[in-house]
Amino acid sequence: MNIDNLTRQHREIAQLIKEIETLLTQDVAAKSFDISLKMAALSGKLSIHLKTEDDYLYPSLKISNDERLKRTANLFNEEMENIAHSFANYKANYISGTQIKKDVTKFINETRSIFSLLKHRLNHEDNQLYPLVQNL
Repeated sequence: MNIDNLTRQHREIAQLIKEIETLLTQDVAAKSFDISLKMAALSGKLSIHLKTEDDYLYPSLKISNDERLKRTANLFNEEMENIAHSFANYKANYISGTQIKKDVTKFINETRSIFSLLKHRLNHEDNQLYPLVQNL
């Protein structure tokens, strides 16, 4: 199975996370509009990535004859649903620069927390799921 598109999306998501993390080290209130634009881009990339996984990757893995692959796909899919839900709630709280400025400290803490989850997930897919898929 070709997963080049998924790995490219991972790189793009990781780059946006890095860019936002860099902005968090600056005057967040002053950069809130720039941050909100990057957040919108990140949200879009994540949506496309999740849709690709949900529509193509997981369905094909769940019908595999390889029980290990099927079990791994189910676990990853369930875990990602929880992360996606957490990100959706986070995004709803910080969709605009105005919302970011309401409580900068809380925004920074919640951003670091959700980004930690996302980065862990990307690494988990890159190092555990995708190597199994590439061997198909």
